[in-house]
Amino acid sequence: MRKKTSTLSVMLHALIPALLIAFVITIGLGYLFGYKAILVNGWSSEPYLKYQSLIVTYKCKFEDLKVGDFITFSNTGKSYVTHQIVAIDYENDQIECKGLQYNSTTQEYEHQTDSQFMQYKNVVGKVIYSNYLVGKTIYTLKGNMPILFGLLGMIVLSFIIKEMFSIEPKFA
Repeated sequence: MRKKTSTLSVMLHALIPALLIAFVITIGLGYLFGYKAILVNGWSSEPYLKYQSLIVTYKCKFEDLKVGDFITFSNTGKSYVTHQIVAIDYENDQIECKGLQYNSTTQEYEHQTDSQFMQYKNVVGKVIYSNYLVGKTIYTLKGNMPILFGLLGMIVLSFIIKEMFSIEPKFA
């Protein structure tokens, strides 16, 4: 006798691989079209971009950048910095950025006193999206691999146990 499977089980078995494939394709195409997902690892853009947020950058044209935009740049190619643009010199291909810091006296965020100057070639992209919850989740799972493997193991184990102990109705 053939074992009956529930509609939910069939949907999950089809949906999970489809979502994973769609996720991989989306990331790949996004990267090809100039989008990049980066985790924020500092406080210099608070309160606009929170520490451990996931940000998405887009490599836009130099002319599309404006004062007030947050950009991610790299001077070494190994690490990224995300700061706010405070001045742009379009003729000399120069961008001036500053981070933010909290002033406890005025209880407001202000630009840091030191500036970072760079050329457009060092810009990774303009920040177009930020999500703290997704970034925090990635940081938590990334730093706790046993938790990640434990969660994945419990999910797989629950499917196995459900299939092993499913009760089929018997008809006389």
